[in-house]
Amino acid sequence: MHRRLFLPVLVAVPFLAFLACRAHVRSSDVPSSRPPEDAGAGALERIPIEEGDVVRGNRLAYVTLVVFSDFVSAAGKATVPTFDRVRDAYPIDTLRVVYKNAPSATAPQAKFAATVGQGVHASRGIVGFLKYRELASREQQAVGPAQIRQWALSAGLTPQELDRGLEAGAWADKVDRDIALARRVGAAEPPMSFVNGVALSGSASAEALKSAVEVELAKAKALEQAGVARADIYERAVAANLFAPGGSRENNELLDPKAIWRVPVATSPVRGKPTALVTIVAFSAFDCPACQRTGQALDKVTSSFSSRVRIVWKDGPPPSHMRVHPAVYLARAARAQRGDQGFWDMHDRIFAAPHLEDGDLEMLTRAAELDPKTILPMVKAQSSKRDVEADQELAEDLEITVSPQLFVNGRRLIGEQSYERVSAMVEEEIKKAEGILRSGIEPSALYDWFIKDGQPSEPVRKIVPIPSNAPWKGAQAGSLVIQAFSDFQCGPCRKADTFLEDVAKQNPGVVKVVWRDLPMSQHLADPLAAEAAREAYVQKGSEGFWRMHDRLNATQTNLTREDVENHAKAIGLDIEKLRRALDTHVHRAAIEADERAAAENGIVAVPTLVIGPWVVAGGSNGPRVKKLVAQQLGEAPRTAVATGNSSSGSTPPTRPLTGVGSKFNVVDLVVGRGPEAKSGDEVAIHYRARLVDGREVESTYGKSPHSFRLGTGAAIAGWNRAIPGMRVGGKRRATIPPELAFGNHGMGKSIPPNSVLVFDIELVSVSP
Repeated sequence: MHRRLFLPVLVAVPFLAFLACRAHVRSSDVPSSRPPEDAGAGALERIPIEEGDVVRGNRLAYVTLVVFSDFVSAAGKATVPTFDRVRDAYPIDTLRVVYKNAPSATAPQAKFAATVGQGVHASRGIVGFLKYRELASREQQAVGPAQIRQWALSAGLTPQELDRGLEAGAWADKVDRDIALARRVGAAEPPMSFVNGVALSGSASAEALKSAVEVELAKAKALEQAGVARADIYERAVAANLFAPGGSRENNELLDPKAIWRVPVATSPVRGKPTALVTIVAFSAFDCPACQRTGQALDKVTSSFSSRVRIVWKDGPPPSHMRVHPAVYLARAARAQRGDQGFWDMHDRIFAAPHLEDGDLEMLTRAAELDPKTILPMVKAQSSKRDVEADQELAEDLEITVSPQLFVNGRRLIGEQSYERVSAMVEEEIKKAEGILRSGIEPSALYDWFIKDGQPSEPVRKIVPIPSNAPWKGAQAGSLVIQAFSDFQCGPCRKADTFLEDVAKQNPGVVKVVWRDLPMSQHLADPLAAEAAREAYVQKGSEGFWRMHDRLNATQTNLTREDVENHAKAIGLDIEKLRRALDTHVHRAAIEADERAAAENGIVAVPTLVIGPWVVAGGSNGPRVKKLVAQQLGEAPRTAVATGNSSSGSTPPTRPLTGVGSKFNVVDLVVGRGPEAKSGDEVAIHYRARLVDGREVESTYGKSPHSFRLGTGAAIAGWNRAIPGMRVGGKRRATIPPELAFGNHGMGKSIPPNSVLVFDIELVSVSP
């Protein structure tokens, strides 16, 4: 069991890259004549590697990166070079990259392109596939079937082969299997990847991806040392990681179909009786094809189960199409006029409408026999805004980042759902409900009974150390420290900056905002901007950094070397020093240190805010961020603390926030006489782990010592704090709080959520 004490590093947040495609092909990329591997039952139930997959690398590789993506979405094409760099950075027996199809629902030709690409691979192997992908990745305009066919012909297929393959349907069957798998693992909308089962979402930099690979590589080698055959490492790693405590939030309890979530009906629109045995709360959005198809499945469910099921509508995260927002308020206005029946009537009309322009909304209003003179002003005034915002706030609390999502008596289903899957869960819940009714509970109280002990969702809790050379603003010794992982070409980051500026100004002497660099791979000018801002920090302290920061942020699309130098002149920097710093990349090390810190703490997208102990991806000024800031401000002491900006190092908070770290304790039982362990060293230890009630949950005594490298994210954070300073032969007892161990997830049945663990650690060996 000791391998499970390694915590997966990267957390989910939504938007990542896919498999790189190159015209140059190494012989190692060409598949061998071996039959497809059997990944084992455990892996097959999770993320299998199967016949027809595009594979680059060796089946015995320590680390497997499985990429769900497509050929035509902008997000997928933009990240091709990133995966190329990562794949080429490792030997084929170290890293294997596997491509699976997940055509974007918002790209009309995505599935056809995936089917043809599957055919190119089936007919011409990896060489043809990479040529096809290269042609697809070059295309900047919208594509049609003729263009996709031309890519296939250029990759080596003949017109006859292409037509016969499309007619036979085998290629399409493989794409459909991939799509079904993508939905099961929460990757329905591309791109999304899994590193030995650890989910990654968002446009991660090559450095962040490599950090994830390095962590899984260390864990895989530990498995090998423990006697696991190379051929079995992928299965074991996926089984440990995909639903592992501390791993991707999106892929453990969020995907657990047995977990119950507390999702109140509140005042939302309802279709069905309050005495229904099953309540399905649907977070959905208009103008969302997956939502529409899921809605059709729900219609069939209500038809099949009649009065035993009721449906509750919540406005979930909408697509980017701005015309969705008036439609939301039109449905709510119809409800204000005619109750729930009016809402559902307009709901059905909106989903059936081909367009949602102003004229279309007026026609929908008249078709529903509502008065446009009454309804349309309500839409324009967003008269039901508070109800919509309440749904959005609840969605944030439940970590709903995409629509649709269903909660069947509190049990979560993510993404588009079929009638078969929903009805199967409904049947399970009906049996439960009928049993509960026999105990005498009122039917109208059933749903509240089901969700009464359901879990609310919390953001990820981490201790992210603050470097001494980080630019900051606000209170130098502020009690609440907010770290902002950001870059200079990110639109949402500017909103986050404005919000944090306001928080710091409104709470003088209390809030300290710390900048952390996390350049995104698609933001090509950001590394230059980041280095220039760091030079401004060296020359003029934090005040100089923020002046440079503001100018760079104001011209995010114009960040050439000339632009950067002009900004530097405007704030009075020494231009010659700036040029030398940019030419020699003297500040690159500090930026890379921030990137490593991000990877070690599961931060893969910008903006990400670390608010005291809480990590919030994509945070700006949403309800969750505001709530966490208010909570932390309520706990932070409001003493008179000096404010202002300088270039001095950051000062720790005056006291731990919400008890983070307050239970951590180390006691030396035996002082060793050998070499001292320090961060970065490879260490071998024996340990015994127990809960505070004395129940032992893990021990390596009588087994081989456990080895790992300190400070690399290869073990729980508490070990990285407890072991440095020990000498070989020494024994130490470490009391480790949940935020430094297994958090609010726990570990299987042996370690409950929020457990404080006591470790007796014996240091066996140390090597650099």
